[in-house]
Amino acid sequence: MTSEVYNVKFNKEETVELFKRKAYESLKEENRRPISNHKFKEESRKKSKTLIDLIEASTTLKEENFLKIKNLITNTVIGAKKRNVTDCKRTPKTPRDNCDPEVIGSINRAFEDSLNIYPSYHLTDLAKIYQSAKEFYFEAAKRTKEPSKWKEAIETKIDSLKEQINLITIHERNEKLNKEEKSKLIKILEMPTSY
Repeated sequence: MTSEVYNVKFNKEETVELFKRKAYESLKEENRRPISNHKFKEESRKKSKTLIDLIEASTTLKEENFLKIKNLITNTVIGAKKRNVTDCKRTPKTPRDNCDPEVIGSINRAFEDSLNIYPSYHLTDLAKIYQSAKEFYFEAAKRTKEPSKWKEAIETKIDSLKEQINLITIHERNEKLNKEEKSKLIKILEMPTSY
């Protein structure tokens, strides 16, 4: 069946055997060598996820995210109606390329649902709600960064340099070094000086 689809799609007339051979030749391992028959059969026996499995997993994650967002937004809508227009935080502009469409879709759905429950009839309320939606998207889409480890890296480098200086000063005073210290000292003395 796959060979038939291939022939129709690419306007070819290849036999099933020729198609199988081409498919086998195109399968390569990470190191660009052909996959062995044993590995090929082993891979084909593994249960692969069907399209339905992938869709179900995707939709459950989307729904979980939507429910989290909806609970937060319902409180946001109620709070937005009570605050002044001038109390809104300014949010930076987000280019369309950097927007997360799933989060925006979830926020839109959640605001629609919450506005059906708590309708708003004034433009000022709608402006407040719109601004709170922007704030909410900014908070939801904000990526959490790991704290930089530059300070620890610099401190370890300083400690290693201090240790090297201590070994060199011990050597200059002609004090006795043990084997480990001697090997470290030899490595230090053989290193090119780049600093």
